[in-house]
Amino acid sequence: MNLQQNKELIAEALATKGWIVLDDFFDPELIQELASECRLQYQLGLLKEAGVGRGGQIVVEKSIRGDQTRWLEPGMSSEVDLYLQHAEQLRAVLNELLYLGLQETEQPRWICICSTWSNCVPF
Repeated sequence: MNLQQNKELIAEALATKGWIVLDDFFDPELIQELASECRLQYQLGLLKEAGVGRGGQIVVEKSIRGDQTRWLEPGMSSEVDLYLQHAEQLRAVLNELLYLGLQETEQPRWICICSTWSNCVPF
């Protein structure tokens, strides 16, 4: 999806409904590459068991959350860098059209649902 061509649609939906679903916002090939990267992170033991709670009160409770996570950081991989670049472009468009004054994007957490290394799904 071309963000610049669809920015008015995005802004209108967010301003009126508060949400929007964007089909093909990310190139399907990028999603496949991120899934492969997620599997690699899982195999290397770099994902952390997800917890519930806040601050120092976080506990791992697999009956509530069975996923594993890792913060996305610039430089982790070219795929992650491209994903973060899209997030930054979206932040800039939202600032421009909705006057939000967002200074930065919070680096999203890479959430991988894995029962085995072969079926990790990134979110």
